Amino acid sequence: MRKCSATFRKKMMRMSDPVSIPSRIPSIFKKTLDEPVSGLERVQNGAVNLIYIVTTAQSKYIILIDPNESTSARFQKEEWCMKQMQGKGIPTTSTLSVGTAEDNPFMILPYIDGVDGTEADAERLTIWRKLGEYAHKINGVATSGFGENMTAPGVFRDGWDRFIDYNISSLLEKDPLVEKSLITAEQSRELHKIFVYLKNTPFQFGLIHHDLALKNTRVSPDGTVYLLDWGSAAVNIFPHLDIAEILESSLQEESDEFESFLQGYGLGKKKYRDMKQDIQFLKLLTYIDNVRWAVDRKPDLIKKKTEKFNNAFHKTDI
Repeated sequence: MRKCSATFRKKMMRMSDPVSIPSRIPSIFKKTLDEPVSGLERVQNGAVNLIYIVTTAQSKYIILIDPNESTSARFQKEEWCMKQMQGKGIPTTSTLSVGTAEDNPFMILPYIDGVDGTEADAERLTIWRKLGEYAHKINGVATSGFGENMTAPGVFRDGWDRFIDYNISSLLEKDPLVEKSLITAEQSRELHKIFVYLKNTPFQFGLIHHDLALKNTRVSPDGTVYLLDWGSAAVNIFPHLDIAEILESSLQEESDEFESFLQGYGLGKKKYRDMKQDIQFLKLLTYIDNVRWAVDRKPDLIKKKTEKFNNAFHKTDI
């Protein structure tokens, strides 16, 4: 019988059965807030976290638990981002506690009265304009480094030069993706030209939310638009990466909502058109990097990531 590796055993130990997680929540609240839980409701989960509304005699809360991680690093990044937003005048939530319970990280937030942005149909244009305003302010937060992983307050682990150089050096004659027939030699040559161009382009780098969407907003009874979920926050090229994510996940380029976002950001249509090709090129960089990641770390996602890259490649004006 094949033995499990130590890495595999460790991963399996930290992965929790979602069914068992609710039973932990009363003890978490007793230890952190010293409040007994009187009500527990599971809500629609995000891409990563299990999310519950928790009621106590004193108040109402949200708790997020990541069943697949063992450290609270991502929640600590979210907590830092929320604190920075207070100084920028961006309505968001705050953390009441961040920690781990039975090897899984959790984060407790106050419950915000109101409705999710997805349910505020009459206010969609207003919300998207606000998201544009918020995105512009977020870019001004002081940071260093690059990427999504924060190692100290405001310090992000990676660097743009390392990231772009790695992707450039992986192309052409010895490209393993060509050898595996995941992309063609011609695509590898075209990507090399594009990435060298990106390397020599003087972009602006700063903090981005990277998941601006109605689902990550909450509209209070007085009309305040709260921006939530900072798990994807990163230091990257702005406003290109936020716009790329919005057009991929939420809006059509010709929509009134997208125009409202641009207006809120202070970006005219001409300036957007001028940066549109760079946005497409940066998407190709992200997507091909994800293919390489899947080859190295997640083989079951190779097909999905490769299809996503090829779809974007064929839509890009080269």
